[in-house]
Amino acid sequence: KNKTTMMKIIVAPILLASCIRAFIPAPCLISPSVKASISLYSSSPLSGPEVKINDLSIEYCTGCRWMMRSAWMAQELLTTFQEDLNSVTIIPSRCENGGVFVVRLGDSQVVWDRKIDGGFPEMKKLKQRVRDVVTPEKYLGHSDSKDSSKDPAIDSPKYPAMMSTSMNVRPEPNVSIRYCKNHRSLLRASWFAQDLFAALQNDLNSVTLVPAFQDEKENFVIEAKGGILWDQKSLGRFPDLEELTELVRDGTTSKSDSFQSNKTPDTEDMDDEEAEELRKYFGVI
Repeated sequence: KNKTTMMKIIVAPILLASCIRAFIPAPCLISPSVKASISLYSSSPLSGPEVKINDLSIEYCTGCRWMMRSAWMAQELLTTFQEDLNSVTIIPSRCENGGVFVVRLGDSQVVWDRKIDGGFPEMKKLKQRVRDVVTPEKYLGHSDSKDSSKDPAIDSPKYPAMMSTSMNVRPEPNVSIRYCKNHRSLLRASWFAQDLFAALQNDLNSVTLVPAFQDEKENFVIEAKGGILWDQKSLGRFPDLEELTELVRDGTTSKSDSFQSNKTPDTEDMDDEEAEELRKYFGVI
């Protein structure tokens, strides 16, 4: 009887603790094994801080809801110039004046400014301007003509103030996504970028899309602040949005009261005409 009483005294607290843990949600969406794997290589940065002329950036107005347009243009440019551009960084602009849409090469070379150029560029025109700076000898196929000459707007004094002022083309907090260009991972990288901007809103200042080099095939790596947050090859899978958002938030930002990992961003409903126009613009039937 004494032995039975002692066993009850020992086992009861263990069972009670197990029941309590069962009803308390886990504090993290990411399993310990994943976090342990990440910690093994989180000190290895993907790239240095040096910015070259073939590092392109697209700055867009958040209030004007031009994120999707910017991401689409980033995909188009990285598809056409996959061997010529080191990276494309998407930068949300939250200035009070609004209407910002600027495409830059390097830290100061403006190739398109919506306010100065009078609207958004046709993709053909933007590709020509990027080509004329990055790789003048490149033929753009249907987006070009064999007798096309260099766009005079690049050399004109159209952007005097902006040309003389350098800009941080990867403002922190920044997330870099290195994708394998041979495995068509660009679309996934762009999708992650858009979802991170939507989930983190005011907490993320830029996302950089980086095509992998030839010796980095089948790779999909996400980096922030010089450390790797996710390596698809090492972990054996792509992250889902919730765990990626949590990793980025913990690795780049302070936990703001307004952030919720499962928050759905506010959106405005479009009427049928606006939806049809948007589908035509992005080539969706």
